[in-house]
Amino acid sequence: MIYYFLMVCIFFVLVWMGVRYILRHLSSQTGNNIIVLAITVAACFLCGETYYRFWYVKSDAFSFLSTNFSKKYYQKDKWGFRDSNLPLLNEKPNIIIVGDSFIFGGGLKTPEERYSNMLRARLPEYHIINLAKYGATTADEAVMLLQHHRPEAQTAYIVLNYVFNDIEDAIPHDKKLKKIAISGLAKKAMKWSEFFKHIYFNLIYPRKRFGQQHSAILDDAHKDKSTVQKHIAYIKLIQYLTEQLYHARLMIVFWPWPYTTDASPEYRCMLQEYEKLGIPTIDLVSRLSGYDKDNLIVSSLDPHPSAFANKLVGDIVFEFLAKELRSSR
Repeated sequence: MIYYFLMVCIFFVLVWMGVRYILRHLSSQTGNNIIVLAITVAACFLCGETYYRFWYVKSDAFSFLSTNFSKKYYQKDKWGFRDSNLPLLNEKPNIIIVGDSFIFGGGLKTPEERYSNMLRARLPEYHIINLAKYGATTADEAVMLLQHHRPEAQTAYIVLNYVFNDIEDAIPHDKKLKKIAISGLAKKAMKWSEFFKHIYFNLIYPRKRFGQQHSAILDDAHKDKSTVQKHIAYIKLIQYLTEQLYHARLMIVFWPWPYTTDASPEYRCMLQEYEKLGIPTIDLVSRLSGYDKDNLIVSSLDPHPSAFANKLVGDIVFEFLAKELRSSR
């Protein structure tokens, strides 16, 4: 905020100096034009800065330009989650939903739009908890389950939401995604100006190439047997925690990545791995294949699941859980 007020002060100083110059040099048309141009440019910059600092509220895939959106809509509870519904209860069975930004509700303005919250209304006899954080990997999710376990609380199901980038916890360090370098001068300018930040990330920074690099690294990781097996070890860890620590059942909701309705060979490979482990899995690529992809994502800038996609997935997961929970009684 202090940077913004400094810019406002600089703008008014510039206007004051420009007016004084014009009054003293009325005969100098060239000088007058330069001053008017400078004031116009400064005014445009100030208007842009005001808009992007206070009124621009949108989300994006890599959170480059979603500062205002995060501040306004991502409120965390005392556990550090977004409406987690912690702790586990003793009074009724718990269902724990774990995941990353897809389950956190990236791009959604309210947690009520998440499928986990929709399930709370449809399964009132169960206490439904959402353990999801931006950027969480499968290893992170295992730690969450350990941290919030209560031996005296009964848990019926743990629902692991799997997204293709979850494999990043098993990718060797030298092959991980590296951010495209930003010059020190640009970083300093972005600290001062939200307007410059938007100009930089929309016109200068190669966001498309960054996204393509990310997808290529994930594709390569899923083709590498040693990386896949290391990652499957984390899945096995969650399976072990579910069965031996929580005495519950595990299921996987497999989300498409990149957000598409096409099942890649790598996608099918992971489905086969879950089958080998005997984990029931909901294949969302096949279940969502009849819907327009644009309706399944938040926006062209943010491919997180939309409220509409969450509603569809909520129906699918509810159908599965209701059937399983009835058969277990």
